[in-house]
Amino acid sequence: MIFFHNHPAEGGRAAMFPSYDDFGVAGFLSFMVYRENPSLAVEFRAVQLGKERTIVSYGFKGTALKDIKKVALEYRNATARKADVAVIEKRQSLLDYHLAQDSFNDYLQYACPVDLARNDAEVCRTHPQYFIWPSDRFFIHYRPQ
Repeated sequence: MIFFHNHPAEGGRAAMFPSYDDFGVAGFLSFMVYRENPSLAVEFRAVQLGKERTIVSYGFKGTALKDIKKVALEYRNATARKADVAVIEKRQSLLDYHLAQDSFNDYLQYACPVDLARNDAEVCRTHPQYFIWPSDRFFIHYRPQ
């Protein structure tokens, strides 16, 4: 399953990298998919349309994917038993928060060195085709058109 969303160009320059917020939402959407069908592969794509159409896919792998699928399985089992899922939903929400934070702390800051704590922080304008920082939990792939 592939989720698309648009990252429009700003001032003629690409704003192509997924943000940590994008990874947080991706965690929630992945959980929703895996609680229904754990055999589906899930990927997210940021799209920039314009003079140069660019597509970047991103998502989870390794321990991040394992953690999402684990919570989704617990949710699926709880609903089958008609058990209260509130505690599982809170854990899933906390997991999404941590995935978002970890994607920035461990990954995105190397791809997009922007100090988001500053009031004048700019949107990442790094070109994804040059991105090579490895991660065992997150991925970003440039999809040339």
